Amino acid sequence: MIDVIVLGGGIVGASAALVLAQKGQRVALVERDFCGSQSSGVNYGGVRRQGRPLHQLPLSQRAHQLWADLPGLIGIEGEYVRSGHLKLARSPGDFSALQAYADQTRGFGLGLQLLDRSELRKRFPWVGDVALGASLCPDDGHANPRLVSPAFARAAQRHGAAVYEQAEVIRIEHDSRLFQVHCANGLHLQAPWLLNCAGAWAGKVAAQLGEPVPIISAHPAMLVTEPLPGVMTVSTGVEGGGIYARQVARGN
Repeated sequence: MIDVIVLGGGIVGASAALVLAQKGQRVALVERDFCGSQSSGVNYGGVRRQGRPLHQLPLSQRAHQLWADLPGLIGIEGEYVRSGHLKLARSPGDFSALQAYADQTRGFGLGLQLLDRSELRKRFPWVGDVALGASLCPDDGHANPRLVSPAFARAAQRHGAAVYEQAEVIRIEHDSRLFQVHCANGLHLQAPWLLNCAGAWAGKVAAQLGEPVPIISAHPAMLVTEPLPGVMTVSTGVEGGGIYARQVARGN
């Protein structure tokens, strides 16, 4: 008997399966490909609180505490480093927005540091002339998503969750008591609870249960360089969006 079926083996589904298994629930984690192989495994890898909406910060702070012991949570370090997160201001208006955000988040413990042009040049000379100031969140950082995302699924499995990969869901039904999940490989699972963590396919899953969710699948423009000499010491973005950049230990 299964208590919960989790659809989607990305970091959301796998972490949910892990916590449920830790709480003693009998969990089945179902992934259409391999766990962590889709968006959760090929993204930018930022682990940050700075810039998030105010209503997200309590949860972000809780997550920040959990990431402090990533090996204890999933068994690997995952190349997680608290390098700091630098947000650049390219105009006086941008810098005013960073100042306002620092004021609004003062009670959340982010430890934001506002840097004017001279302090920014002194501490991060590689930034160049693109910015007239910045906000630094010193304990934010980044990790390797290709390592971390599948590690959550393996940790869930070690705690007793059943993990089914290459199990594309083709039909979901509910008989007023149990969810019935049918997969293309012949797998059939049933449970009283179903978590829809299918990412880009979550809208299709929801539609099968009469609750369509408007989801648009988009592909981010991201590039990775060859290894280069060390330059960037922090994960870096810009106020107002547009670009993020970081450099890993290998130099990419």
